Amino acid sequence: AMTVWDFNQVLRDMGIQYRRGGRWNLSDDLQGRGFTALRTHVSYSLKGEKKIRTYMTWTMQGLHYLNAKLGYPNF
Repeated sequence: AMTVWDFNQVLRDMGIQYRRGGRWNLSDDLQGRGFTALRTHVSYSLKGEKKIRTYMTWTMQGLHYLNAKLGYPNF
């Protein structure tokens, strides 16, 4: 089975995304096409300190793009 880390590496090798500053980013030529969105995660430490983390997530349009690039059928 392929892990999420392995899958991200495959997408990196295909030039679809790159890693910078500890996070994955969509390649510049794919920006602005609605393939990804930013999601915000809010959590609190045991001391009550608020922690906000933003990360990239794939949209349905992005998943259809990935399926096409990887040779899987889109329904």
